[in-house]
Amino acid sequence: MNGKFTVLKPFDEGVFIVDRDYHVFHVKRVDDKPEIKKTPISPELRIRAIQVSENSQKKFYDLALDGNGGISLISYDNYRLIPLPLNNFDPDRMDLKLIFNPLYCTAVYSDDTVIRAVLLDDSFSPVKSYEHTMSRATATPATLFRNILFPFVLALGPTPDSRYVKARLVPGTIWSLSGMGICALLFAGGAKIFTGQWPRGMRTATVALTGLYGLVAMVIATISD
Repeated sequence: MNGKFTVLKPFDEGVFIVDRDYHVFHVKRVDDKPEIKKTPISPELRIRAIQVSENSQKKFYDLALDGNGGISLISYDNYRLIPLPLNNFDPDRMDLKLIFNPLYCTAVYSDDTVIRAVLLDDSFSPVKSYEHTMSRATATPATLFRNILFPFVLALGPTPDSRYVKARLVPGTIWSLSGMGICALLFAGGAKIFTGQWPRGMRTATVALTGLYGLVAMVIATISD
């Protein structure tokens, strides 16, 4: 069931329901009586979600997401679908915003690294597009240094398979391998210098596999000995 469940709207357009066979029904109350319409939207599209608009201009009912990840506007003209040409749009990991003015519609969508915008004319054909990589996604010396130091990090947030917040280990880059090797050499060399003997093989292997994390832990363990 898809609707806009709030009182802060100019009117109530009801809800859109998608059944298990992907037929789409429009259900609303008219003159205090329920009205149910089976829309002509094809079940072959396998509609996944509908975002109801309820705009006072009454040009479009809402946005529809189909089974292939495509986005369409549902028109007041007998529920006609108007596909939006959004290249590289992934609904599972991107946000989408439509901005209308008297001349154009601008579709803005982004993930954690790239913001994209498409300018659409009144027939929703692309006029111009723009793409910008966010500063946090641009490689810098600090990013390189972080990748060398940390072979993996603990990340909290939604995943491509789920919108729930999950804890997961995110591996580093190819540069992390060099950092792991450097940490192993530092540990082995430092142990030889300060204790007069090479460290245990298991401890060196631990540092080689876990980088800075293992280096700190094995240094503490060696001092404790």
